[in-house]
Amino acid sequence: MSELTAKTIFKIIGALALVYFSVVLFISMYYAPFNVLILSPLIILSIGMFYLRKWAAAGISLLCCFFAFLLFEVAIETRKPATWPGFIAGFLLMIPGVLTVTQWRVLVWRAKQDGRDFVGQTVALRPVSKMVLGHCTCDPNTPVGSEPCSIHNPEAGHKVD
Repeated sequence: MSELTAKTIFKIIGALALVYFSVVLFISMYYAPFNVLILSPLIILSIGMFYLRKWAAAGISLLCCFFAFLLFEVAIETRKPATWPGFIAGFLLMIPGVLTVTQWRVLVWRAKQDGRDFVGQTVALRPVSKMVLGHCTCDPNTPVGSEPCSIHNPEAGHKVD
């Protein structure tokens, strides 16, 4: 499986989980307000899965495997014949776990803090961030306003990166 395909599948799983948990939370808020405590971590996990985080993939995989084993247990009860829908649902719930184990290298623990936004393009507001930080690039130790720079005085010839 290619890296792009694995990333797309992880994002689809995260988006579907986010929509499902959000709808369940919205519908059940009137009847069972305590569901916020149960569903909030699941919504956080699904957002993390959408952004390809390892911690979220591990959490969702463990949760899905837990429910898969519960379905397997119900499907194999000795009192009655095996129920095939339980097996099928259990195997479907094992997919995130298998995908997480096989495609672990595609996921990241957290985003890199290198001045890039989510799509990987350089942030275009660098001069504004320099003004907010209060330093001119002419001398990083000199606060903006103490000497003319291109932000305050375009004729000064100083440039801000």
